[in-house]
Amino acid sequence: MAQGNKGGRPRTGRENAVTIRLSDEALAVLNEQPNKTAFIDALIRGEVVQIQCPHCGKVFTIKTED
Repeated sequence: MAQGNKGGRPRTGRENAVTIRLSDEALAVLNEQPNKTAFIDALIRGEVVQIQCPHCGKVFTIKTED
């Protein structure tokens, strides 16, 4: 008997798992993100990303130039 979709998380096309170590400050910034994987992926690819400073509360926009 063939089994269909049982539910669970949808596929995202991101198949590579990575383990990293972060400082407490970096972890505080990352914990504010609802989708940590998408945030890190966008940051590395140079897309526009906004983060809020855990110390002062200011929001910064990060964008790499081509």
